[in-house]
Amino acid sequence: MGERPNGMTLDRIDGKKGYFKENCRWATHKEQQSNRKNCMHITYNGITQTAADWSRQLGLAKGAVWMRITKHGWSIEDAVTLPKWRRV
Repeated sequence: MGERPNGMTLDRIDGKKGYFKENCRWATHKEQQSNRKNCMHITYNGITQTAADWSRQLGLAKGAVWMRITKHGWSIEDAVTLPKWRRV
């Protein structure tokens, strides 16, 4: 893998597989957090991000988009496009 770049740690591309060169990469802490199996990845208009990233993009609390979808039954479109305080 070579020398570790500053601010990076070793990350498995596929967490179900082991640590071998083809399955590893250097990643930031944020990239590693997004690569966890318990992250919800959402695709809307051809863009795939974690629920936390969609929330951040809307200026919402970190878990807001996840809550909108899983707890409140919102559609993906509503969850990732409607601003704060908007109810469906």
